[in-house]
Amino acid sequence: MQVTLIAVGGKQAGTRIPVRVDEFAIGSAATCQLKLRGPAFPDRICKLRLETNELWMERESEEAELKRNSENITSRVKLADGDTVAIGPMSFLIRLDGIESTQPKQPRQISDDEICQWLEEVGSGGEQSNSNSIPLKQ
Repeated sequence: MQVTLIAVGGKQAGTRIPVRVDEFAIGSAATCQLKLRGPAFPDRICKLRLETNELWMERESEEAELKRNSENITSRVKLADGDTVAIGPMSFLIRLDGIESTQPKQPRQISDDEICQWLEEVGSGGEQSNSNSIPLKQ
């Protein structure tokens, strides 16, 4: 599974940050994979952990505000594709690639010619076989 953080708002909006390790530390320390600058950020705020195709966030410091979808994170929470994580004044959209989408597939657009052909076949009163039906691709 590929994990990406996308910055939301501010000068860095849209910046994509790939998470390429199973444990991804966030804070101001030089050892963090995502280094946040400023006096509001402690050395280690939290870490992301990839465990058996699940992404978890674990709080490591009480000094900075930490939220998932506007709810405070007090210890460890499972993150899902589309969640928003706020770390102090910074917000990130969580994108998980390589997991099955819960969104329904969009139906294929059928052309006017295909509709006319189908209506002609139905209107002729003849039996319609599978070979003459409109192919619906997903």
